Amino acid sequence: MTTGSFAPLIDVEGIRERHGIPGLALALVDADGVVRAEGFGRTSAEEDGSAVSAGTLFRLGSVTKSLTATAVLRLCEQGLIDLDRPVTDVLPALTGTGYPDIERITPRMLLGHTAGLPDDFFLTGSRDPRDLGRVVPALLRTYTPLAPPGTAYSYSNPGYDLAGLLAASVAGTTFPEVLDDTLLGPLGMTRTLFDPDVAVTHPHALSHDFGVDGVPTVERGLIDNVAHYPSAFAWSSALDLARLVAMVLNEGRHGAHSLLTPETVRLMTTAHASLHLPDRRASTLGLRRWRWQGRTFVGHPGEMCGYGTWLLMLPEERVGAVLLVNARPPGFDGAALLHRVLETSAPPASSAPPRPRAEGRARESGGPPPGCAGVFVGQATGLVRLTVEDCGLVAEINEQRVALKATPDGRYEGDLGGDTVSLGFVPATDGDVTYVMVDGELCRRFDERRLERPDAADLERYTGTYTRLDQVEVFVRDGELYLYSEEDRSELRCLPITRTMFAFQGGVFEFMVDDAGDVTGMRARNAVTLRRTGPPTDALDVPPPAPVVPPAPPAQVVLDAADLHSSVHDPVLTSMTLLNDIAGRYPQAVSFAAGRPYEGFYDVGSLPRQLGAFERYLESELGLGPEEVRRTFFQYGRTKGVIHRLIARHLELDERMTVDPESLVVTTGCQEAMVLVLRALRRDERDVVLTAVPAYVGFLGATRIVDMAVREVREGPGGIDLDDLAEQIRRARAAGLRPRACYVVPDFANPSGVSMSLADRRRLLELAEREDLLILEDNPYSFFHSGTGRLPTLKVLDRTRRVVYFGSFAKTAFAGARVGYVVADQPVAGEGLFADQLARLKSMLTLNTSTVAQAVIGGYLVENECSLERATLREAAVYRRNLRAALDGLEQRLGAGTPAGPVSWNTPGGGMFLVLTLPFAADEAMLELSARKFGVLWTPMHHFYGGSGGSHQIRLSLSVLSPEQIALGLDRLAAFVIEAPRIS
Repeated sequence: MTTGSFAPLIDVEGIRERHGIPGLALALVDADGVVRAEGFGRTSAEEDGSAVSAGTLFRLGSVTKSLTATAVLRLCEQGLIDLDRPVTDVLPALTGTGYPDIERITPRMLLGHTAGLPDDFFLTGSRDPRDLGRVVPALLRTYTPLAPPGTAYSYSNPGYDLAGLLAASVAGTTFPEVLDDTLLGPLGMTRTLFDPDVAVTHPHALSHDFGVDGVPTVERGLIDNVAHYPSAFAWSSALDLARLVAMVLNEGRHGAHSLLTPETVRLMTTAHASLHLPDRRASTLGLRRWRWQGRTFVGHPGEMCGYGTWLLMLPEERVGAVLLVNARPPGFDGAALLHRVLETSAPPASSAPPRPRAEGRARESGGPPPGCAGVFVGQATGLVRLTVEDCGLVAEINEQRVALKATPDGRYEGDLGGDTVSLGFVPATDGDVTYVMVDGELCRRFDERRLERPDAADLERYTGTYTRLDQVEVFVRDGELYLYSEEDRSELRCLPITRTMFAFQGGVFEFMVDDAGDVTGMRARNAVTLRRTGPPTDALDVPPPAPVVPPAPPAQVVLDAADLHSSVHDPVLTSMTLLNDIAGRYPQAVSFAAGRPYEGFYDVGSLPRQLGAFERYLESELGLGPEEVRRTFFQYGRTKGVIHRLIARHLELDERMTVDPESLVVTTGCQEAMVLVLRALRRDERDVVLTAVPAYVGFLGATRIVDMAVREVREGPGGIDLDDLAEQIRRARAAGLRPRACYVVPDFANPSGVSMSLADRRRLLELAEREDLLILEDNPYSFFHSGTGRLPTLKVLDRTRRVVYFGSFAKTAFAGARVGYVVADQPVAGEGLFADQLARLKSMLTLNTSTVAQAVIGGYLVENECSLERATLREAAVYRRNLRAALDGLEQRLGAGTPAGPVSWNTPGGGMFLVLTLPFAADEAMLELSARKFGVLWTPMHHFYGGSGGSHQIRLSLSVLSPEQIALGLDRLAAFVIEAPRIS
């Protein structure tokens, strides 16, 4: 066994810290045993917590079921249990419970969740070892079946408790003892147990809850309930669970001994009952089975209080993993983490996933099965109405309508508020469809003649407080019934099914009314009973209302600027606001300040044409149907974007850059791309980014927003000074900092307009390789050269994926679309591409870039056969003309200098900008004077320096002006340069 670090696979510690999980344990397993096991964090968020190890105990929750199933299967092999004989053969007293069809329930059905039993669970109960045999029959007397035994999948904790009772009965002992004798002892799982008093004598993790403030707090007290031991209450460690996983991967063998035959292990890893979900999920005997990225996984999740457990295996590849946590923060997906761990550890998938099999009758008949329309009720789903319309199958789930489309595996799918709804028909032996699965939950046909709305008196009768594990308040508002859950802190509208039965977003409940007409409780999901503990609203002792006194106007909230993030009043971020303010006060001034693209070719009529072009592309090239096309335009979109293939085609055509479309993230302007990349690269305050100065103010602003320090590098006539770059990297590391990346604009940089030579581009890449540095290449202007041709981008020259490439359509199409992108094809160990990580950040920032804006840009690309170089020929000619006019005009007006001293400017080879150096400081006061007295605007260059610099320089932007405006503006600018020193 190795207990080394998981760092080569995945940054587990970083994931734990980001999600605020106090402690977790992780084990990687193969058929021979533990490959690697490690603990992370602390057993408690409080000061007395100790370090978590791979041997620390956690509560398993539902992963206990996998232990129970394995023990039952061992007893089957010993001849003590028959998988296909009724449980009443061993427990004949169950026939006296009155539970329907109890004589038809078999152990196979219990282990595979097809017994038709409802779900129920009590966190607390008796600790008497005999209570398993008392409580299970008592609960059966109160339950109503969800379906006849063997009909379909329906998850059930009581089903596993019954299986545990069966095992204890045939062994003539308690359930913990039979589990120890049949499984834990033979596997050497010495740290797996049930008694909490014993568990706390070992190193154990405390469970935590996340409050509304997002801070984990320890949950006090040790819960226990013997009646649920077989379904949820085991304690174990990552090392112990790894032994179970290794035994399954080794086809039932543990060391030199065989605990299960290979045939029995196959019952644990092959499908028993389908859940009709997109990942082909199915129950097995004791586990679950599903497909993910071309591989077949088996495993089981578990949760209890704040604990979370995930057990995953790849049986064909013979690897598995175990994850245990002592807190389950919102947004944390333990299964996804183990997927990545196993994908990293397993050999590459050898073949494409098998073709989906039809699970229902849609594939056979070419449409929904006959007799499928009607009303269905799901105890965990609510009210479902199915209709067959001209457009196909339509479901109305709790009054939310969703159109469904047949899938190749016999299911139906639709989009409901951005979430995929999956529906499958349970095969019927004859007649109409009786059962459907909606998102993995069983729903049963309901006789529409029983549908009935309660009257107002009924609703008032039901109001009050109901309590079991949760406290629920039931009240009436605007003639409709609502319930409020104290545990979930949520309010839910209730839809009437009958006078006493209601559906809500979490399932179905029914009020319990005695013979006298009094409401005694409510029964949820056919099993969970909440007793009424408070009176109805109209019976509360409410004092008479006080006289109404008009309230005093409330004090208005005033925020203290000092309490806000420093970026909101950083000079870099406020510079553009200042410039816009001055421009707004002097609208008649000729503006060399705006960096906007040329507007003369804009045509509002092109927008519907481009939308149409993109629509045809979706239909003809991607093969989307009308519903999918409509959804692409109107719904939330793919986080990485919907025009990624077209952008990749453009890059191949115009830049000779071959990129995987999956390495692209389409962003809301290139500015968002910069923020995402910097946010991802900045782990802590030691991380810094380098850039030549003067630098694009948007990039400097992005660094401020994410609190990433900038190390400035000199810029010369040929772009970034590579010698100074090497020196700044050396100094940063000497100061204990981590240089992560260097931002460059190799072609016609904003603001200076300078470009890098081909030799310097290659030298920069060599330096980046030598210094282990990423290059952030921004390329908005390269199409606008002065006729000398274009050099290859750094990304094209890059051979080791050092370059993260920013692109934008603001200058090549139109800025109002706010569409940019980033190519981030760098692999992230164990977690896909860098683009995947950026997409995760984007999903919490902007969710997705406007699909309508993307569609317009997509249509623009389609119309121009994905060549932006060809599409922007007219604009490039305008910029060349304007640059030539400006350079000639400056020479004519200021070439001889001024009384205050010489004036100089650079001569860019293209782009939109040039820089003047003046014989006096050009600050905001001078800009105000220039606008007010001389009628000309420009941008002070000091805005483009992160610290100090550029005080005597100004930037001229030439993109939006005509030659006549340039001539007028230069006349005014020359007058300002000559006279301003004297006036000021």
